[in-house]
Amino acid sequence: MYLERGPIEILRLRAQTVLESGNDTAASNLRIFFEFIDENLLFKEIIEELGGDGLPDFGTIKHEIVTRLGFQFPSNFREKIRVCLSALNLIMDKVGAEPCHIVVDAVGAITNIDAMAQVFVEQFFRPVYNYIIERIIQIDALLYMIIRFKAYSEWYKKEELHHLYISDTTKGEYNLDKKFREFLFESGIDYPYSKPISPEGETDILTVIRENPIPLELKIFTGDNRAHIKQGFTQAYLYSRDYNTPTGYLVVFNVSEKELKFSLTSAEVPQRITFGDKTIFVITINIFPHEEPASRRRLETYEITEKELIAHNSLLVI
Repeated sequence: MYLERGPIEILRLRAQTVLESGNDTAASNLRIFFEFIDENLLFKEIIEELGGDGLPDFGTIKHEIVTRLGFQFPSNFREKIRVCLSALNLIMDKVGAEPCHIVVDAVGAITNIDAMAQVFVEQFFRPVYNYIIERIIQIDALLYMIIRFKAYSEWYKKEELHHLYISDTTKGEYNLDKKFREFLFESGIDYPYSKPISPEGETDILTVIRENPIPLELKIFTGDNRAHIKQGFTQAYLYSRDYNTPTGYLVVFNVSEKELKFSLTSAEVPQRITFGDKTIFVITINIFPHEEPASRRRLETYEITEKELIAHNSLLVI
């Protein structure tokens, strides 16, 4: 996997500081760790996906987790991590909360509160940190770069990219495609082909990472072109099948005032659809330069469901 070493190394160093914390320093070191998480889009999305519709309230379930027989975490791995994250939030958010107060029932005989803090960070922080690392390993290089480009476009280049599109809509998709490819190249991903030929036609972008082709389809959403987006999903699936890759990518530039919403079965972030034996990631990049801040907008929502996309392509699965 290709991923910048800088953020991973900083994450490791921040985690090491937490793991070496005493009872008095654990809360502040946890805050510093999660401040860095919030600054990195990929790390932040991993944590937000864990939160889902809300974490369990650790204050309520503490007596079930921390007992005199030891720690009784849920048997489901993801639910265990959610419980651990809830405990970390309690330490960071609640005035006067300390690690020793959480683990005292489970460790009993330990009288040194710093030793109790070490038990806390090992039992509650290390699983969360390991989960983040595991998820990073699972997320491939191109997906990471697409997420970075989404943030870069929406935060810094929205007006520029939208103007690039509307200045010549006949070449709008080509121009945005070119900007995307420039970004990938400058980020260190090599891909010698712009529109290589596959048995199904031309892919918009074919990246090559360590000699492995990764097909990606790019489409423009103009406000009412559902069929065009469906076609993009079909192409992303077919290219992933043609190149025998487990994943495909559909990137949609939203140049309209509407909010484009993909209603999918999976709640994972980034959004994805499992279709046959392939996973197609769906990433929307919003570049319409709204004048009002997001909190004051009342946008018309344009929804495309997973059922529509699957039904449209049901005969393609081998």
